[in-house]
Amino acid sequence: MGVVADSVTEGSWAALSGLNVGDALVSLDGKPIATLADAKAQLEAVHDKKTTNLELVVRRGVQFVYLEIE
Repeated sequence: MGVVADSVTEGSWAALSGLNVGDALVSLDGKPIATLADAKAQLEAVHDKKTTNLELVVRRGVQFVYLEIE
């Protein structure tokens, strides 16, 4: 489960948070991500709330990494 990052733009919020190409996003702001549609819907909801913090859980190989964007 999850959405795999196929590119990360240098200097973007994703890159600054530590997201790498090949990371699988499995949770966004506490909600599970199974499909690309889930990820898009969750990102739109976060954008609409204008939240200042965003928590990501990514699977990197056999490890899970918690990233926070402020």
